[in-house]
Amino acid sequence: MIGLQKWLIDDVLLNSGISQYFSQILMLFAIIFLISFSKYP
Repeated sequence: MIGLQKWLIDDVLLNSGISQYFSQILMLFAIIFLISFSKYP
């Protein structure tokens, strides 16, 4: 039971870490896209 709880906690932490990392990359791409779009209309 403790192993299952640890696995669930690790899974949630991993998923939240991945989503946070993904949102940062998405924001970076959005900024690059906006800059390049404003430079070359």
